[in-house]
Amino acid sequence: MAAIAPLRRLRSCALAIICGKPEEITLIAEQLGAEEKIFGTAVDGVDNGHLFHVGRMNFVGDKKLGFYVTSSLKQGLVPFAIASGALIAQLRPRFALHTGVCAGNKKQKIEILDVICGDTAMSLEDGKWALVNDQLTFLPDYETRIYYGSYISGSAVREDAPAIFDKIQTTVGVVTRKVLALEMEASAFLKICSHSQHTNVFPLGVIKAVSDLGDENKGKDPVIYDEALRRVGYVVKSWIRTYFSSMTWEADEANEPGAMLARNYYTNYVTRVVDLIASGANVSLVGDNRVTAFELTPCIKIVMPLDDRPEEFAEQGQIDRIADEHNLPLVAVGRKGFTRTAYVLGDCLVDFPRCLNDLIATADPEPDYQATIFKRQLELKPYFRRGGSTEPQAKVITWQEFLQACSRP
Repeated sequence: MAAIAPLRRLRSCALAIICGKPEEITLIAEQLGAEEKIFGTAVDGVDNGHLFHVGRMNFVGDKKLGFYVTSSLKQGLVPFAIASGALIAQLRPRFALHTGVCAGNKKQKIEILDVICGDTAMSLEDGKWALVNDQLTFLPDYETRIYYGSYISGSAVREDAPAIFDKIQTTVGVVTRKVLALEMEASAFLKICSHSQHTNVFPLGVIKAVSDLGDENKGKDPVIYDEALRRVGYVVKSWIRTYFSSMTWEADEANEPGAMLARNYYTNYVTRVVDLIASGANVSLVGDNRVTAFELTPCIKIVMPLDDRPEEFAEQGQIDRIADEHNLPLVAVGRKGFTRTAYVLGDCLVDFPRCLNDLIATADPEPDYQATIFKRQLELKPYFRRGGSTEPQAKVITWQEFLQACSRP
């Protein structure tokens, strides 16, 4: 079996954990047990500078949650918004969580190494300056009922966080939740997740550890900084286990190109062939109008290409060579004016879905991944499912299973 391509590997992860800057990734990933590394240079459509630590958490019932830890390439609201938006658009996680470190609000009794969990944030820069009672006053550009919250995000590293906290409390007097921390990315993260382009990603909130109090001592103790990252990694791990322990997170593939192709193929080909066989329709060799006495079971097997690579079935000549090599007669099933063609293998019909060729022309950079979705979606259809004591009337088989069937006497 071919190795899983990096882009497909990341897209198979339901959860994206996005840090504010690259320096935060390693210690947080260690706490989460994410040991596998994928570099951006190996991932189509992703900036070369990105690094991904990929991991998996096991849950009761043999459920496994794939996730990765990555970051913006540069600290700050705008760089984070650009990077996280691009990552979410390309990697398509179902859930996203933002983590890292922040400056705590000492007046709210926040201490260094505390961990703050929040699901709302306001941007310090979103607004305008205006004269209020003859004084120049900053008016935040948000409705407090929407953007009030536990975090304030700014575009620069600040050593005057206490003054910022006081200013917010006096300027926005109707804030209903105490501001606990100042940082640089939370508001951008939450806005990206709520943007119409990314409605399929659900934000799990912002979890950050307090590494300083935003004063003159900011950044002077690397030991505290590292310990803050370890603590936030531990809390993130606990939060993930709590959140996902009682839910399912399988991706909705209904709008993927492979899924849409499977629907058309099932409706226009599979159901027609199965119904024709079940109704006793004529079976004749293609090019010969005489009815041929094939003893067929009311079943068709859909053969997937080697490693689900659509290019293996891209040309009709490739399928003709497969049929010639394995002595598979091509037959027409149906009545005059309404037939479908298939190949005969033993006592059943088989088809090599050349329609997979359509996936090569899609915008998706990994058509083989879409072919895998095509296969999974077919297996969910009624004729592919066992009904009580009855066998399924259609079945998807791998290339290896096809070769084994051809080798039987």
